[in-house]
Amino acid sequence: MEKKAPGLGFAVVIFLLVIILWVGNWFLVHWLPNRGTFGDMFGAVNSLFTGLAFAAVIYAILLQRHEVDLLKTELKRSKSLLEKQQDLATSQLQAQEKQIFEATFFQFLEIFVRIVESMDLKSTDKPDVVGKDVFPVFLERIRKSNQLKYRDMYDSHGDKDTSESAYEEFYSKQKSELGHYFRTLYNLFKFVDKSDIVDKRLYTNLIRAQLSDDEAMLLFMNGLSRRGEKFKKYLEEYAVLKNVDETDILYKYAERKKEYSPSAFE
Repeated sequence: MEKKAPGLGFAVVIFLLVIILWVGNWFLVHWLPNRGTFGDMFGAVNSLFTGLAFAAVIYAILLQRHEVDLLKTELKRSKSLLEKQQDLATSQLQAQEKQIFEATFFQFLEIFVRIVESMDLKSTDKPDVVGKDVFPVFLERIRKSNQLKYRDMYDSHGDKDTSESAYEEFYSKQKSELGHYFRTLYNLFKFVDKSDIVDKRLYTNLIRAQLSDDEAMLLFMNGLSRRGEKFKKYLEEYAVLKNVDETDILYKYAERKKEYSPSAFE
């Protein structure tokens, strides 16, 4: 609440009092017969004027104090207004950065979806397989590889009788299709992870929602390979492998599956 300045009436009263005293003194000096004796009264008048001067000083101090209080109040208001402006500017900047991030993110996500849609497997004796339908075919080819096809027929197994070795052989034949797929998906997760956005999990969940269970299994296999080492940390941090079927032989015969953090499947 703003403080009021000392009343102007106080100064007016002092001024009128001084005028009245001077006028009264003039009448007394000119109408009293014994002016010499009255001269002794000037000492008292001088004391009175000294008191009035002191009162005027006090009034000036009160005015100065009031001005200082007004200045402090104005500074507080200016500081509060500046803080609100800064908060508003920060909020606007964050909103703008979020809009830019989301625009880039959804464009990136659309590119990934188009890559999946453009994937195809051609066959001379079977209908062409396109889009997400290629992934069940990919996994079936890995399961039917020599490394896994006859594994249960023998009591002992070598280093090549694993899901990892079967995947390596499969990838060497399909790297032209899968290389582009994995690189795009990796960079999409990396883009979200390196951003300053607050709720990163919201956006990685949107990416994960685009992935079928067969894609999750393929990502599981790729994360165990040398090529998937950098991608593996994102699979773990954002639980990308949550829908991996642990009863699948690809999971069962994966020798290094324990290298994944449990967070990848949560």
